Amino acid sequence: MFYLRKRIQAGLPLVGFSAGTILCGPNILTSKDMNTVATSSFEGLNATPFNFSPHYPLDNYGQTMKDEWLSDYHFFHDNPIVMMSDGAYVKVDGKKTTLVRGEAWIGVKTMKKEKLEESKLIAL
Repeated sequence: MFYLRKRIQAGLPLVGFSAGTILCGPNILTSKDMNTVATSSFEGLNATPFNFSPHYPLDNYGQTMKDEWLSDYHFFHDNPIVMMSDGAYVKVDGKKTTLVRGEAWIGVKTMKKEKLEESKLIAL
């Protein structure tokens, strides 16, 4: 992981889908996968200052369930979470992050959730 992180910091483009997107954040703790192999390190690539939550539902019931689950993460961690519906993607270029397509939200520790607009810079 260290080698890949250094390459990304040096400018290597990275494309992440689903769980691969989760790896881009500071840690992988927004994954709902069970730790069945007793992993002791939950460090991510730290390519962004926020975590990701892919497959964010579009319906209110699904969002409520996922928001409650993500609030547990925010109980222990301060960094924001970008929650992306299926088909959404963001572009990260240095400190600039933009929603390119689809529907996405950003959630902060207080679980205030803000819907992101396409082609606008995500302000953190």
